[in-house]
Amino acid sequence: MDPPPVEARFADAVRGIFDTHPDWSDAPVVLPRRRFRGDSEISEFYDSSYIARAAYNLKTGDLTVALRTGELLKVSKVPPEYWDRLVVARSKGTFFLAHIKPQFNVRYLNLGWFKRLRSYLKRQR
Repeated sequence: MDPPPVEARFADAVRGIFDTHPDWSDAPVVLPRRRFRGDSEISEFYDSSYIARAAYNLKTGDLTVALRTGELLKVSKVPPEYWDRLVVARSKGTFFLAHIKPQFNVRYLNLGWFKRLRSYLKRQR
């Protein structure tokens, strides 16, 4: 038996591409909530257990990250592609710890007075 002609194999290959169905078995995609305030883009990360929210200054490239623990981190001169990749990453914390923290200058913002005030107000209730 002779193999099918090239045209038939090509038609079968193209038909196979268009006959595929989406795979819905993967975990649902959570779209981040993004909004703009002045020169900054702010995103809430509801699907992250490490990062609560982050703000990216589009002009200066400064990234401010609020962790779920209440700590604030400031990262300077982050290229926009890192911000975009952080927003769409499946695991925001893993991406931040693997790609942003080792490459850029990360500073912890000292908000000790704020934490003390917050705990004082909680005790007053």
